[in-house]
Amino acid sequence: MPQPSIQELLAEMEATVEERRELLARDLDFAGLEQAITACMDALGAALVKQVVAPLLVEAGYIARLKRLGGQRGLKFKEYRTVWVRLGTGQWIAVQTAYFIKAQPKSGKRRAKRQRRGSRGAYWGLEALGFLGHYRMSLVSEVGEMAVLCPSLAVARTVLARRGLELDVKTVRRLCGDLGHRGLALRGEVSLDGSEALAGRTLVIGIDGGRLRERRPKCGRKKAGQKRQGYHTDWREPKLFTIYVTDAEGEIVREFRPFHDATLGNHEAMFAVLERYLRALDVAAVTRVVFCGDGAAWIWADVAALIERLGLEAAATHQVLDYTHAKQNLHEILA
Repeated sequence: MPQPSIQELLAEMEATVEERRELLARDLDFAGLEQAITACMDALGAALVKQVVAPLLVEAGYIARLKRLGGQRGLKFKEYRTVWVRLGTGQWIAVQTAYFIKAQPKSGKRRAKRQRRGSRGAYWGLEALGFLGHYRMSLVSEVGEMAVLCPSLAVARTVLARRGLELDVKTVRRLCGDLGHRGLALRGEVSLDGSEALAGRTLVIGIDGGRLRERRPKCGRKKAGQKRQGYHTDWREPKLFTIYVTDAEGEIVREFRPFHDATLGNHEAMFAVLERYLRALDVAAVTRVVFCGDGAAWIWADVAALIERLGLEAAATHQVLDYTHAKQNLHEILA
């Protein structure tokens, strides 16, 4: 779909203003005047944004920077593609941007073929400018905010439509899911507010596994006379951790808000999340780091690997059996 030029948009805006001036004098339709002028301004703004952004996306220096950044993520440049992207005002523009794919391993033809078949590319140039997929992050953020504040996605869609953002419920749901995945990947960084004072303090990390039941619908047809299909309630073990700070006397520092997080993944996934939190914190400023947990072998094996990855001094880290589990084991021994 061809987009009008800036000159055409200016001429259209002038004609719209004249038309709306007559309607306002005749019908006093001030709301229509506002909506028409806002739509013209949004369209003109989108054309101006494209005039600035489109040359940047194919500039040789910008592509060179993208190749360096993409290489750090295992991506390599494949080709240029023309895609439609949506700005924060809801306007669509077509731009040509670089398309990156996963770099193939140098050894193992079968493995490379399998990876190529399941690999997905990325428009790394758009992501570097703050796009989530083909949508500007400011638009996605507003969609997520409305989805949280409104009682349903249908109501959120109605409120967004009043603001000039026409989206169907399926798109609202997909954007919320994409935003959630992006937030989970940055859960360590976004949890900090910059006021965490760790100098001279002890950072305590408690690790444990929990238990919960997860509903899983039963397969097959519902039996005659049966009202519900039913579901399985298998036990799952979420991996949890908490991070808090104590002072020199061992008292919990109330000014430091503790972090609590968990995952239903395996222990490697849990320690990957924990590592993101610790890398976001200024761990080098603390006097010591204390890891607390029960006697599960998976905890201590991964703690040792985490200490090595973070480069923490061995003398500044301690691994202890937490008081609750130690007391429980002592009671069993006494019994």
